[in-house]
Amino acid sequence: MNLDQYASVPTWGEYGLAALKVLVFVLLLVALWELINALTRFDDEHELFEKRNAPYAVVRVSIVLGQAFAMTPLLGVTAGGWSDVGTLLAWGVGVLVALLLVNLVVDRVVKHPGGLSAVHQSSMAAAVVKGGVLLASGLVFRSALSGTAPSIGIAVASTAVFAVLGLAGLVLAYWVLGFLGPFRRRGQQDDGSDLAAAIISAGVLVGLGLVMNTAIAGDFTGWTDGLLGFAVTFVAGFVLLVAVVWVIDLLIIRSRHMNQIVQNNEVLPAVVMSAMVVAVALGVGSVVL
Repeated sequence: MNLDQYASVPTWGEYGLAALKVLVFVLLLVALWELINALTRFDDEHELFEKRNAPYAVVRVSIVLGQAFAMTPLLGVTAGGWSDVGTLLAWGVGVLVALLLVNLVVDRVVKHPGGLSAVHQSSMAAAVVKGGVLLASGLVFRSALSGTAPSIGIAVASTAVFAVLGLAGLVLAYWVLGFLGPFRRRGQQDDGSDLAAAIISAGVLVGLGLVMNTAIAGDFTGWTDGLLGFAVTFVAGFVLLVAVVWVIDLLIIRSRHMNQIVQNNEVLPAVVMSAMVVAVALGVGSVVL
């Protein structure tokens, strides 16, 4: 009987540690949810479940998913024992704070100032864009928190730098999309007339978050290589995803052009186009360079 095949079977202690990390993970999700409830100046339960505010629900769900995306690499940390739990708790709190700050930035970018108290007044178009940025931000944080570094100091610095660069890239991408032909927004998004454009833009932003996973994730090998790789992958990824939208317009949705979809605010073709962009980005983001 060969006992070597049982050498990798987890011990009860390892099962217990895994369960504890999952518990901390869930508690951090609950903490962000309750913190937003406390920070808003309205009754969140009433807004979501009595008034059935769909735009607000989109934003809240996107925040939760973004936080979950960001924290998943921390569940795989294997330094051992309480060190794993401490790492998850410390970085998890950092992600929580970062996502709240991202929400404030997005409020400014999509012309809905007022922070968390403005999200319940957003149109679905603004909510979809916010949701796209929050999901993409979670993917950026997820990438930044993966891999190893030579020291704790470099790990903290590289995580912060690449997370900020990734978020800046998302804001820049959203801003540039607003000037590109069919993506061009006709005005404020609070009247709901830009929902189709918002859906396509959100798809590109989430796709860009997936592509940036290639640029940011992995072990830290030096600032020059890291920054250059990020810049090249970000620019190439953004151009590729915008090109993919036009290819989908030509080959998949042949009954109407993207200009018509955006101008007529046709939601279903926009959803199909956005989903295809994300699907392509999943493939691109999975390529190991």
